[in-house]
Amino acid sequence: MVEDQNSLYPIALLIDELKSDDISRRINSVKNLPIIASALGYERTRNELIPYLSELLDDEELVLLPLAEILSEMVEYVGGRNFAHILFELLEQLSQVEDSSVRSAALKSFKIILGQIDTSKLEGLIIGVIRKMSDAEWISSKSGAAQLIPAAIRGMSPESQNIMLSNYRELLGNPNPSVRKSAAEGLKLLPILVHPSFENNLNEFLGLVATDKDDTVRILAVDDLLSFCCRATPAKVNSTYIPVLRMLLEDKSWRIRYLLCDKIAELCNILPAEHKVGLLLPSFVKFLQDNEGEVRTSACQRLWDFSKFLTVDEISNNILPVLAPLAIDVDYVKASFATNLTKLSSIIGKQNTNQYIMSLFLDLLRDPSPEIRICLFNDLEGLSNVIGAESLAQSVMPAIQELSDDKQWRIRKKIAECIPLLCKQLGQEFFETHLSGVMKKLYGDTVYSVREAAIKGYKEIADLFRTSWVEEKLLDEILEGHSSESHIKRLSTIFTLKAIIGNISPEKIISTIVPVLVRLSSDAVPNIRFNLAKLIKEISPILKDAGTRDQIKTSLRMLNKDEDRDVRFFTDQTLRTFG
Repeated sequence: MVEDQNSLYPIALLIDELKSDDISRRINSVKNLPIIASALGYERTRNELIPYLSELLDDEELVLLPLAEILSEMVEYVGGRNFAHILFELLEQLSQVEDSSVRSAALKSFKIILGQIDTSKLEGLIIGVIRKMSDAEWISSKSGAAQLIPAAIRGMSPESQNIMLSNYRELLGNPNPSVRKSAAEGLKLLPILVHPSFENNLNEFLGLVATDKDDTVRILAVDDLLSFCCRATPAKVNSTYIPVLRMLLEDKSWRIRYLLCDKIAELCNILPAEHKVGLLLPSFVKFLQDNEGEVRTSACQRLWDFSKFLTVDEISNNILPVLAPLAIDVDYVKASFATNLTKLSSIIGKQNTNQYIMSLFLDLLRDPSPEIRICLFNDLEGLSNVIGAESLAQSVMPAIQELSDDKQWRIRKKIAECIPLLCKQLGQEFFETHLSGVMKKLYGDTVYSVREAAIKGYKEIADLFRTSWVEEKLLDEILEGHSSESHIKRLSTIFTLKAIIGNISPEKIISTIVPVLVRLSSDAVPNIRFNLAKLIKEISPILKDAGTRDQIKTSLRMLNKDEDRDVRFFTDQTLRTFG
């Protein structure tokens, strides 16, 4: 008996802490509700603990939020799915409190529980709860009811679903846009949840959302429409949903046009094929010429995605002729256009690329904004494949050279970051012929962030082209820096060797790199000496030859007596690896 009392003491303490003046104790107790409920058992949890929790509803948000979250885990502790309805009243109350985060958490938990139970056995109770929330005075309560209907309607009888849909129809017509918005957000879920006989009801709801006077509601019709089209026959799409789509494509709200443009590839996949050219192509051309820059930006971002669904003639006759104004648009539109323009070349072929793309490409390369010019380098592979690497180099290299000397260090850094990408797209020969000198210059930049980007770039290039290329083409170029008068270049040599060391064979390290490290051990700059010690530590496992180890250890012993304590510290760590 004493043992049982001792084991229940922590539970009693947790229950007492629900009433504590210390908010942290109350929060802790709420988070441990499953432990409390497990100790109390099903019946006492239903009859005592859950009613008691209702007394906490006046507590602070910091307590109510974890309470709303933890209730989704309480079904098993009240006796399973058959007793889950015990939690409904508490969740209903939490979904109507003032704090929005608590309301959201309560509704989320409510929906989780509704997904776990057989709603057909509790239809009357669920309908009553949602009806009560719908009829409440508070907007938040009505919005909550709208969010719960899609979660609750699954599995109900057609008669009960009809009642729920009537309630849903009322919420879609509520004077408050927040309520209508909550209802519209869940509409896309209903086609797979309700009986097929309610198809006309759902189509009516879609029409209400698509013609709502508030664009924050109308915009939700886009996803609702996509959902409806996915589950409809081509004939139904043509007769019922294409008219709704036409209306949305011409909507006066730029936000709706923006979203439709963003989803144009999805529309191509869903709609019958004839609408790609008959409806979507003219709309996309309008998006490219839209009065709102945000819509034009979206069209630029989807330029390649949409063009993949078209023939070369459809692109060249409709899209290519309207692109020129985008090259002289506002900067944020130009940036999007520059990022996506060159992708088209892989679709439209050499003749169209030379006729349309190259002139725009060259215009953007001359743009006064370096940020715009850099955007052109994100995808040059397709352009290179079409017009050839040498032709591309003649166009691109002057801009790269100029940007690598830009007075803004962020631009120089961006160029250093772009070069590995260009290597992936254009290959070894292009790097050796055109980019090697630029990279070498950036690797000796006066700004650390630029040098760091260049060193990281060298590692990416080494990983791309692998060991034999690194040893034959890159290593000597890197090692040149160790004898530079600039301590920055000498230090960059060490950092770069450390970055690419994984792509250099042990034999090459011993024959070529070790002599350089020995010479650098007497460098006048402490920062170089202690970074050298770090590098030696990294390569120490491969230095198995006794003569090489002795040579390195001699240098390390000298560094271990260095006047700089950082040098001594890192050298001591390295010496330990030599035993």
